[in-house]
Formats: sequence, structure tokens, C-alpha cells
Amino acid sequence: MPENLWSYLLVAAVFFVLGRVTADRGGARPGIGAGDRNERARTPRPTTPPRPLELPTDLDTEIREMIVHGNPIQAIKRYREATGVDLKTAKEAIDDYQERLRRSGLL
Repeated sequence: MPENLWSYLLVAAVFFVLGRVTADRGGARPGIGAGDRNERARTPRPTTPPRPLELPTDLDTEIREMIVHGNPIQAIKRYREATGVDLKTAKEAIDDYQERLRRSGLL
């Protein structure tokens, strides 16, 4: 056989062995891994409902004004700055606050 063919067979054998070793270690199992995005979505995460806004009066007024004037994104940013929470928690808190304003007739 030509010398090039032996080189290709050797490279193919190395890749095959590396693939098997990776699969045995849990790297590339079918149905689970980086390709299965739904696996993470099906895993329930513990979540806590957002607490009512417990902010100083001036900051509460500032956030309320942002919501009333149609700037909920700015309100979320300001809430995050003031409390240091993550984006999801801030959005839930502002959405809850916005809903309470809507129910009370202020929005």
C-alpha cells in the first residue's frame, strides 16, 4: 500500500480512539450534552417570587415615574443599580410593581 494511505489510516484510528475515550468519560453521550438544549430547559430551577419594592421613598418615586412615563427598561436598570440583583430578578420585580400600579389605577 502507498505510504500516504497508512498515514491516513493511522490518523483515522487516533481520532476513533479519542472519540471513544471522550464518549466513555461522558463527553459526547447521545441525547445529553451541548446539542440538547431542551435538557436544561426541562430541569426545574428553584425560583423565588420577586419581593415588593422596598426602596427609599425618593428611589421608589423615581422608579414609579419611569414606569408611568413608559420607561420600564430604565426602571429595571435603576433598580439593578440600587439593589445589585441580576437582570431576571430586577425584571420580575419591576413587572410585579407595574402590575400593582395597574391594579391600583395609577397606570
